[in-house]
Amino acid sequence: MRSLTTSLVAALMVLLLSARAAPAEPSTASTVCDGNYSCPEGATCCCIYRQGEECFTWTCCPLQGTTCCDDSYSCCPQDYGFCDTNLGTCLMGQDSPLSVKALKRTVAKPHWAFSSGPKGTNMSESTEVFDTCDSTTRICSTL
Repeated sequence: MRSLTTSLVAALMVLLLSARAAPAEPSTASTVCDGNYSCPEGATCCCIYRQGEECFTWTCCPLQGTTCCDDSYSCCPQDYGFCDTNLGTCLMGQDSPLSVKALKRTVAKPHWAFSSGPKGTNMSESTEVFDTCDSTTRICSTL
């Protein structure tokens, strides 16, 4: 019995020492949009500037499985997949009276922005939004 206890203690010591040897890395989870840009984990990537098969500008909708609206700055939850960009709402169906407010997108970030920054802060937790303005109509919208 004593040798069994000694073996268990030795095995536990090995496990504890190996766990200490490799410190845990900070979370770098993200949703990959393409080879260069990502959105926070659980978000949906929406392309807002496409040339042929290539997307050059990505935005992020805060939920997974959303519909990206044609206005380039809003999106709709999975169960409300029809965008009414005029009213800023999302409908359950094309003629449905049931609607919710459309969600706002944020700008996708380069992959490196999802690694830990100074003092362990995670860049993916940023809530930064950006304004885009049409120089001909002088109409601005927040992304």
